[in-house]
Amino acid sequence: MTVIAVLDTETSRHPSHLPNRIVEIGIILWDAESDAPIAEIETLVNPNSVIEEGSSRIHGLVSSDLEGAPSFREIAEWLPHFLDERVVCGFNVSFDSRMLNYEFSRVGSDFEVTQTFCARYGISGNNKPLGDVCEDQRFKIKNAHTALGDARATLQVLRNYGLHRVLEEAKGAKHRWISRSDDLR
Repeated sequence: MTVIAVLDTETSRHPSHLPNRIVEIGIILWDAESDAPIAEIETLVNPNSVIEEGSSRIHGLVSSDLEGAPSFREIAEWLPHFLDERVVCGFNVSFDSRMLNYEFSRVGSDFEVTQTFCARYGISGNNKPLGDVCEDQRFKIKNAHTALGDARATLQVLRNYGLHRVLEEAKGAKHRWISRSDDLR
């Protein structure tokens, strides 16, 4: 069985504004060989910081929505188990993996996402937004700008492209477990 992890994140700020924190993660584990679902994982993440109004307008989350959500430190212990030894795919996976790796590093985790496939740029050099690509492929995103909704739409884009092609093009190094001196605190 060859399982891919389709990932999407929502964040507290515009991507160009730092520091930026993850506020929602959606992951779909998909068996590429049988073209069948294995699991969907979705969690809100409390960034313990303010969510910019512009970001809230996009994903609909405000700080009060995240008060009871786990912090990234709390999910950092189990999250790598859904990603390790898998190609991590996303529509703009360079952003999502950069955000995850920042968060892992920030909490002292020794996991780093390195094996990825980007649907936005990996499929015909496409630079369109996810909604436009879905429209080109004649389907609509359900629950757009939620992490799981965007992950589901990205999965459909990848399936239309061909999962065997995704796996072939994403061959390379596995994710890294690196040594960090800090403990998960």
